[in-house]
Amino acid sequence: MKKNGHYQPYQLLPELSQQEFEALKADIETRGVQVPVDRDELGNVLDGHHRVRACNESGIKNYPVRVISGFTEEQKRHHVLSVNLNRRHLTADQKRTLVAEELKQSPGFSDRLLAKLIGVDHKTVGSIRRQLQTRGEIPHVKELRGEDGKTYPTRAVIVHSAREAERAQNALKELGDAAPAKALSLQRAEELVRIQRWEKAAQTKTQVSLKGIELLHCDFRKLKLKPKSIRLILTDPLYQKEHLGLWDDLGKFAKRVLTKDGLLLAYSGIAHLPDEMQWLGAHLKFHWLNALVRGGHRPLHHERSASNI
Repeated sequence: MKKNGHYQPYQLLPELSQQEFEALKADIETRGVQVPVDRDELGNVLDGHHRVRACNESGIKNYPVRVISGFTEEQKRHHVLSVNLNRRHLTADQKRTLVAEELKQSPGFSDRLLAKLIGVDHKTVGSIRRQLQTRGEIPHVKELRGEDGKTYPTRAVIVHSAREAERAQNALKELGDAAPAKALSLQRAEELVRIQRWEKAAQTKTQVSLKGIELLHCDFRKLKLKPKSIRLILTDPLYQKEHLGLWDDLGKFAKRVLTKDGLLLAYSGIAHLPDEMQWLGAHLKFHWLNALVRGGHRPLHHERSASNI
């Protein structure tokens, strides 16, 4: 449906009158948007077209948005009707127009189903159906679809800015059916995306040729290697305070066995990073520092607390 020069596929109900819209706009300017705007995972507005228009005209960029995923096209239309008809007071003629539009979209829906969605008597739907069939605007359908008794899960993320809405849309779109059937925080939705990516990566089989490469799994201090014979050391030393001496030993070892263009790549925690850098710096030249960001909320290091910072 085209409103104000823009195509809005889920703007199913009639436009507010200019007086009603100006009242809504004034209220939003005073109190802000009180009911979140509903968008799907593609960014389409399902519910709240007038609220969005009012915000655009008033220069309000950030307002609450509920991003919903997992709906079929039919379910999106049903959602739009259900949330709007609970708030909008339509005249009998407006409801009849809405019934006709829905019959053109879904002529296979039963009279009782459409009556329940739009809030009219099923006999009214039947009367409008026959008129449309007589005029050839909808086909005669032998089998009509009634209510299937199913409930469809709502996967939603509520945010408060345009940037967050875009992030929520991307997260729900990537999660797809894997998104939990409940309301999520944006942080949790993006965490689930990262977990899903990790799981997919873990399931991907990667073949690595080890020709000419020897893997050594042992205490590096016990290795007997020729000086200047190794181009890369990749290691993950212990992070605890009592093991800091390892970093001095590692620096000495790397200086002895690495070639002129060799590299030491070592994982490290955060708590004792300055000490570790000092130990290594006594023997090696610093090159670069990279960060590995982990998801989740569990602390990975328990030695530091507010009492000893």
